[in-house]
Amino acid sequence: MKKFLFSNATLKVFALALALVAWTSVKLQISKGTSTQSGGTIYKQVLPNVPIYVMQSPMDTNVYDLMPMEASVEVSGSRMNVENIRPESITLYVSVGNNEVMKANLTENTNMVEMVKLIQCKLPPELTLMSIVPPSVRLLTRPVGETNTALPPPVKLNTGGSES
Repeated sequence: MKKFLFSNATLKVFALALALVAWTSVKLQISKGTSTQSGGTIYKQVLPNVPIYVMQSPMDTNVYDLMPMEASVEVSGSRMNVENIRPESITLYVSVGNNEVMKANLTENTNMVEMVKLIQCKLPPELTLMSIVPPSVRLLTRPVGETNTALPPPVKLNTGGSES
């Protein structure tokens, strides 16, 4: 047994040292972030309370209410990009068309149209979207009456020049 334990002792000590170095480097990578195949490290950050916007066509005269009006966004990327990201750099939106409103059903007792829409996201290209919480919103609308859709009369602006 002694012969088995102490033969090639130098080689065994070297193997143990190599295993400790590998274990330490893996532990450091895990504590810093997730290692990528290219050797870089991915960092993550959650940005709470990012506002959600409604994207509608100019011909759509409906007024929309969102529930909820904000969402949390988790992004990933390099350390510098993730640390410098601000909620203003992220655009969360739901797109809705007037045809969707016409096809949707009215809710009981409220005469409002209710739809559930997935939240879409526009990020800077150097970041990756991990998740949006919640992933969808309730969109409520009551079609605007014809009297509310008329534009106000045009206002004549005085440009400061003399009139002939």
